Amino acid sequence: MPSATCILDTDFGTGATFVRNWQQWAALAAATDRLHYVGLAPSWNALTVPHASDPQTAQWAKALKAMGCAGALPEGFYRQIFDQGRVKLTLCIGPIVNGLRQFALQADSIEFSDGPQWDAWALTLLTRRARPAAILRMGRGSISPNTRSLLTANAWAHQNDGTMVYQPARLLRPRRTRALQSLTSPGHCTVIGAGISGATVAYAMAQRGWQVQVLERDANAGSSLPVAMVSAIGSSPADPLFSLSRSAYHLTHPLIDSMLTKGTDWDDGGVLRSDDRASSRHRESGQSEGEPEDLKASALAQGWHLEPQALWVGAQSWIRACLAHPAIIVHRARAVQTLERDGDQWLALDGLGLELARSELMVLCNSMDVARLIERSEDGAVGAPILSPALQAALHRSHPMYGSISSGPSINRPDWPHKPIQGKGHFLPKVPKAHGLRWFAGAGFWPTPKPSQDACHADNLARLGSLLPELTSALAKQHEAGHLSLWQGQRFVSHDRLPLVGPVDARGPSGLWVCTAMGARGFTWAALCAELLASRVGDEPTPLPKRLAQLLDAQRLQKRLQQPPS
Repeated sequence: MPSATCILDTDFGTGATFVRNWQQWAALAAATDRLHYVGLAPSWNALTVPHASDPQTAQWAKALKAMGCAGALPEGFYRQIFDQGRVKLTLCIGPIVNGLRQFALQADSIEFSDGPQWDAWALTLLTRRARPAAILRMGRGSISPNTRSLLTANAWAHQNDGTMVYQPARLLRPRRTRALQSLTSPGHCTVIGAGISGATVAYAMAQRGWQVQVLERDANAGSSLPVAMVSAIGSSPADPLFSLSRSAYHLTHPLIDSMLTKGTDWDDGGVLRSDDRASSRHRESGQSEGEPEDLKASALAQGWHLEPQALWVGAQSWIRACLAHPAIIVHRARAVQTLERDGDQWLALDGLGLELARSELMVLCNSMDVARLIERSEDGAVGAPILSPALQAALHRSHPMYGSISSGPSINRPDWPHKPIQGKGHFLPKVPKAHGLRWFAGAGFWPTPKPSQDACHADNLARLGSLLPELTSALAKQHEAGHLSLWQGQRFVSHDRLPLVGPVDARGPSGLWVCTAMGARGFTWAALCAELLASRVGDEPTPLPKRLAQLLDAQRLQKRLQQPPS
């Protein structure tokens, strides 16, 4: 049976201890085993790039350089994935006590370094993050008598080799329900929907050893979007979107890099922003106040600021790469009409009641169809509706929003931008396609669809004209000549415009989960939400602090519904 090892490092530093543990684990691990490594660092400046003397160190050094290319990262959690998903590093930047408070994990071993931060409360928090029989290894320097005494008071017993072992007299408050515990070992998973949400969820589960079936009602791909932006959002570290989106970007960037061809399928040259908030983010990141070198001689230089934490990606290329995992089987033209519970398994049935798939874990990623599918289904084991009031309220408050993207051949002219533009809308100036370089402009966010393609083009070109007025005439001529193409689609948007991720039933995870309502930034959120869902299913350390993970929880309206009306 596959096993997962969790190690907590209280003094991450250069990552040398991480690499050493990785190497020792790899020498003994089976092909299906997993390593979850959680590293605490008080600030970004406490991290240093190590000398790449071996393959593992080289991978970590590359990841650290990529994360640091935008300057010092703010406090928060940042997940990196190595060794084809077998090794996951969750790096927590910020005060150690804050990090421990925000983690939900049980470590098998702890790399411990003493210091003034380890008072009685901090050591109690540390102990709560350990499994019974966990090993505490002394790191650099010696442990003070006071720290040793506090550890002993927290049920840590000394061993002959200088380590300590956690030996609690009794177990306090089990962390998992039986229903969740039954899912921690990889089995069979069904994902409904083959868009970017379904594709990334299927990939995250397959990386953990699950056998995954994907059911897609359309005969073709689950998403027709031609190209998408993945970018950081928010104006300051006080904004939750700032922390969420940066964690999302730094998880997504290396994932895309490992799956796709740079320059053809994606590129990470950053994005130019025209709003005032871009200027404040530019300063907060510690970058130079001067404009980027490639803009100083450009007509675009005045009023534009480079946001390096941004990339574009071919939507279909990424979806195909995710679904190409050998543990994933995709069934297209399979429309699921109802769900039924049969013992410890969920069944997906078509309109005739025929079984399309059965598995102990089923994840709904089918956008607007999630509410209909859940509300028409029942938990056969108990004969009761499975939809919690909180998720029901969230789904009823969700709604579609419509948008479009115009596209045409790129133009060779001096004032043509060299980087993507974001403001009120976005403009990708040069995206390689089969018939040459093309530009893409969009995307609207309307409560109802536009009445015609001409109306969509007019809206996209008007929005682009406000960003780049000097290009208005040239692009209007392309439109008049019939050289433009158009993508139209809808987005499923929640009440607060954040995704809904988690179990359907608030009484306890029953094996039916949702990962939906990605809104207009589905390609930014998808990989993070998939990793969050897979981590929760497997009882792993999550890629987000508790306070941020709760913002994406499918049951987040529960407390609000429990409050008496004012």
